[in-house]
Amino acid sequence: MPRMSRLAPLLVMVALCTLTGCDARSRGADFRLLRGLITGVNAPTGEITLAAVERRAGGEPVTRFCHVTPHSEVYINDRLADVHELRIGDRAEVVVMVSGDERMEQLAVVTATLHRDAEEAPELPRAPTSSEGAQPEPAR
Repeated sequence: MPRMSRLAPLLVMVALCTLTGCDARSRGADFRLLRGLITGVNAPTGEITLAAVERRAGGEPVTRFCHVTPHSEVYINDRLADVHELRIGDRAEVVVMVSGDERMEQLAVVTATLHRDAEEAPELPRAPTSSEGAQPEPAR
């Protein structure tokens, strides 16, 4: 029986590793606020590149690749917009959902908010006036 007493701690460690799992699991999703300059837009894929300043990066801009999904909301001057309206050089405040492990973070845009000056803002489509919307009378 003395031999069994020496193996007991080893068996307990093996059992604990098996029960608790020794593999590195990805962390759960969390949210992060990024503020920075848009340095790239790929509208067909929904990918934007953001030179963001993060607290954890010590105040230096860090390039982040964010994906605009069908569930993302993009606002330009408080108007719901499309990813096609984003431009390189826009200053953005982006809330992203972070998923994956630390080596392979994936950033999905939840909301992106941009403010442009009046001369830079895209024009809203205007409703036709009654004279513009009227059908021309047929020639007689």
